[in-house]
Amino acid sequence: MESLIIKQGGFLSKTKWVYDEEKGIGTYITTDVTDHAINYLMDEVQFADDVRLVDIFLLLRTDDTFSKLFRRDWAKEYLAAAFKEGATEYTGQYDPNGIEYLEIYQVWEKNSVSGEMSGINYFGFHGIGYHLIEDVMQDDRVMHPKNTRVHWGLICTHLSTLLNIPLRFNQDVNICESNYDNAEQYGKVIDTVIIPFPLLSQVIHGILWELSFYGGPEATAIFHDELLMTVHQVHDDNS
Repeated sequence: MESLIIKQGGFLSKTKWVYDEEKGIGTYITTDVTDHAINYLMDEVQFADDVRLVDIFLLLRTDDTFSKLFRRDWAKEYLAAAFKEGATEYTGQYDPNGIEYLEIYQVWEKNSVSGEMSGINYFGFHGIGYHLIEDVMQDDRVMHPKNTRVHWGLICTHLSTLLNIPLRFNQDVNICESNYDNAEQYGKVIDTVIIPFPLLSQVIHGILWELSFYGGPEATAIFHDELLMTVHQVHDDNS
């Protein structure tokens, strides 16, 4: 089967069917295409089982063209940040407040009356928590029930804490109702589909778009600190 695969270390391999006319036989040939990965932006890509977020940045580092193509998403700045400071070690040990793996995913919206679809061209990027073995409580309330997983937003998260976390792709897509007039169903899942693997360009954009929601690394860090100060202030005021 023909495939494009990102591997640990930021390597990119391409497997394709090659037919020998003289011998009258064909076979699948796998070659390393890391050095010209930019040529495969519009190819569907898969992740090897041991791929981490840092491997995406290692791939981006192979060609300056990546930073130019994704400059609107602060690619150059986040690429520099990825190798500027030491990354947090990933242990894989259970933590109810931790992230087990990072996920590229999609959620589509559909107006069940008009049939109009939205969200099909872009991919999201978030963290998936560990399968909870107990209820997670906050202020005597169950915030996250046992036997579920927390979906963690990554906006304002320091890049160094994410780099060594495994990266996966979810082919299952929930389709949610987008018709405001259908108050009972609005925002709820009305169908689920299985999609092909994303394009390499969609993976890169999805990751960078989430990380750069508030700008480059410095602007994001400032926003994070200000937000944390506000949370502490609200907590102190209510104490």
